[in-house]
Amino acid sequence: MRIRSDLWRPISIVKRLNLLASLGHTLLVFGLLFMTSIPSPLSVWLTVLLTVVVGPLPILPGSATPMALRHLRRIAPQNETPVSPASIPAAAKAPPGTKPVPAANPAAKQYGRPRPSRPVTAPPPTTRGTNTPEAIQDIELEWTGQYAEQLSRILPNPTLGPADIARKLAELKQKTGQTPALLYAASRPDHLETILVTPSGKIRHQHITAADAETLTDTLQNLRIEVIDPTSSPQVYLPPAQQLYQWLIAPFAAELEAQGIDTLLLCVGPGLRTVPFAALHDGQQYLIEKYNFSLIPAFNLLATSYRPLRSAQVLAMGASEFAQLNDLPAVPLELGAIAQVLWPGKVLLNQAFTPNALVSERQRQPFAIVHLATHAEFQPGTLDRSYIQFWDQRLGLNQIPALSFDHPPVQLLVLSACRTAFGDRQVELGFAGLAVEAGVESAIASLWYVSDVATLVLMRQFYQDLKQTPIKAEALRQAQVAMLKGQAKLTRDDSVKQQLQVPFPPEVAAFENEPLTHPYYWAAFTVIGSPW
Repeated sequence: MRIRSDLWRPISIVKRLNLLASLGHTLLVFGLLFMTSIPSPLSVWLTVLLTVVVGPLPILPGSATPMALRHLRRIAPQNETPVSPASIPAAAKAPPGTKPVPAANPAAKQYGRPRPSRPVTAPPPTTRGTNTPEAIQDIELEWTGQYAEQLSRILPNPTLGPADIARKLAELKQKTGQTPALLYAASRPDHLETILVTPSGKIRHQHITAADAETLTDTLQNLRIEVIDPTSSPQVYLPPAQQLYQWLIAPFAAELEAQGIDTLLLCVGPGLRTVPFAALHDGQQYLIEKYNFSLIPAFNLLATSYRPLRSAQVLAMGASEFAQLNDLPAVPLELGAIAQVLWPGKVLLNQAFTPNALVSERQRQPFAIVHLATHAEFQPGTLDRSYIQFWDQRLGLNQIPALSFDHPPVQLLVLSACRTAFGDRQVELGFAGLAVEAGVESAIASLWYVSDVATLVLMRQFYQDLKQTPIKAEALRQAQVAMLKGQAKLTRDDSVKQQLQVPFPPEVAAFENEPLTHPYYWAAFTVIGSPW
């Protein structure tokens, strides 16, 4: 789903208690001061009462009043009405064309929220290698079981051990010309466990004790809160992005460089499956500037075949008008650019955008790429609560197999306008398991609401790069880098617009030459499943 909305800062139960305790202690102090000014026995009794009732309220460890207060603050331009995505009812329709871009003069704006100053550190991890093969097999078995339960289907038991995985990586290196490595990451109560498997067969196993579950979750939440706010400054979102890089990537940096790794298969566990990995930062560069990557459910569930997409055709479908959701005025331009200018294919828009039409078109023509430019939601709960919005109906995630994406096989499914709830384990399984559930080799989806125009720019750049690059993840990486460097944006003399011979709608034209370099605009999009 693509809308511009400002977010209420979430506040946990612990932080609510801390805030309540702080206010209680403040009340006690002022109460005592007031009572001392009352020269009567009544003041003694009131003082005792305040001390007994308010005094025991604790300040729970790990938080301070400024941190709690920070979570009560909303960020919103003064001339806009803040909206919480979670609070938007299905029938509410946001005004089109709202500009989700920073102020014209960001240098003059006061950025950031009060937060403790903590240095980004790379603590020396504890290396454990004695039972690493068993750890890998346990992870593959456990996570395959999680996806099988969430997707309500029987999935194949893991059969590939670490040596088999290394051989597969070496084979894919030969086929694609890209050098992949597999990175497992699992959050444990008292540490972060990471395992790196490379094509050479070398395996590294780390325990990061500084990244216990509570600390890791807090850091992830801070990053997520900041990157989805297009007005936030680097001083605010880079610290958590750099800390996560130090925990997840930095311990293996020397090994990755020594083996020339350029593609990461991120096989991550609960709590980590909706991390905007593209926005992780090493202090000099974003992760997306250094590596292609994809999010995979388990290596044993990964499609490891490789078929170049250069000769594929695209079935581009979507809707620009909705009865109960935000209109997407840039969708006609997006679909036309993809399937009429950049790639051969067919466009089905608005009334023609139905599940039956999708199935019928693929029976007539085996489109290897299916692009859906419409609202989609990954919601907590069972799969039927998550959906893709077609013109005439909402299709639950549990109904996706009925679209027969596996017959004939779809190599790439793109959902260019979806939102993923944060912090819910079932949502994470639905998002990271999208390729498995849909029966496709690879999928591309977004983690949060993204501006309609930014999606248009990124998707055009992605399909343009897909013609030239050997793998899908490399094409997405190049498109994201082009945006963060300001090389991809909407211009008045836009060549695609001229080829389509259609003017920009007013809501789209308002974004001409606007910078789209903030991570909000590009870091949400993720390859799920095969990066090849």
